[in-house]
Amino acid sequence: MFKNAIAYLVTEGFRLDPEMLSRRPSRPCSANEGRTMGFAPPCSHSTAELVHHVSGHTLICLETEDRLLPGSVVAEEVEARAIDLEKQQGYKPGRKQMRELKERVTEELLPKAFTQKRRTLGVFAGQFFIVDTSSPARADMMIEALRSVLDALPLSMIQTENRITGEMIQWLLGSTPFGLTVDDFVELEKAEPGKPAIAYKRTTLDESDMRRRISDGYVPRKIGVTLNDRLSFKVDDSLHLKQLAALELMQIDKRHQDDQAEDMAQIFDADVALMVGELVRAYNFLIAKLGGLLESEPDLLTGENDERKAA
Repeated sequence: MFKNAIAYLVTEGFRLDPEMLSRRPSRPCSANEGRTMGFAPPCSHSTAELVHHVSGHTLICLETEDRLLPGSVVAEEVEARAIDLEKQQGYKPGRKQMRELKERVTEELLPKAFTQKRRTLGVFAGQFFIVDTSSPARADMMIEALRSVLDALPLSMIQTENRITGEMIQWLLGSTPFGLTVDDFVELEKAEPGKPAIAYKRTTLDESDMRRRISDGYVPRKIGVTLNDRLSFKVDDSLHLKQLAALELMQIDKRHQDDQAEDMAQIFDADVALMVGELVRAYNFLIAKLGGLLESEPDLLTGENDERKAA
C-alpha cells in the first residue's frame, strides 16, 4: 500500500464528486489504440462506483491499458518491406515512403499486440492529493485524467518558503530536526552540466566527507531519512517520497490492526488509513521544517474540460 508518493495541495473546500470520474471510465484498448486511460474502482469493496472512502480519505484509481508493440519488431518489418520496395521501384525509398511504411506496419501489427494494464492509486487526504508513484510522468497522467473530468483542477504544486536542498545540506552536516534521522543513502550532484552524480548507498555517511563534497560544489539531490522511527523513505529535491518502508513501530500498529480485522476488506482499509496517515504527517513535518507553505497565489493546475466540451 503506497510504495511511493508524489503530492499536491488541494484547494480548501474541494470535495470530489464520484460522478465526475464516471465521465472517463477505464476501458480496454480497441484494435487500433495504443493506450486507453480512465478511472476504475480502487478496490473490490469501493464505497462508491469509482471512489473508496476510508477514515476521511477519498481513494481513486487510474487504470491504463497499453498495447505492447516493441519498436524493434516494427523496425524489423519496416526494413524487410523497404528492401522489397527498393527491388520493385529500383531505388531506395525516401523519408516520406519510410514514414508511410512505418505507419502502415504499426497499424497492421497493433491489433495483434498483447495488452498490459497498470493501476495507479491516488488519495485525497486533507490538504493533500497523493499519488502512489515514483514517476512524475505517471503522476502527470493522473493529473491529465482528472483535468479531463473536472471543470477546473483544484490542485497546486507544493511550494515552501525554503528549498529542501538547503535543509538536506544541514542534515548531512549533522544538524537534523527532532524526529528525523539520516539513513545510509544520499545522491549528490553538481550544478555544472556533464558532471556525474555521486551516490552513497548502504554506507555510513561521514560528516567530514559530506562537508568536503559540498565545499566542492556538490549538493544533495536525494537523501534517505527515517521519520519518528516509524517510516523511512528517500526524499528528493522536488519533495517526492520514494521507497516508503514501514519500520517496526509502524509494523506493530499494522499487526494490531490485522488482528482486529474480520476480513481482507477491513485489512485493506486499515492499511490505507495507516499509511496515508503517516504520509500526511511526513508532508506536514517537511513543510514545517521548510518554513511553511509559500505565501503567494497558488499555481493551480487548472484547465478547461476540452474533451467534454468537444463531445
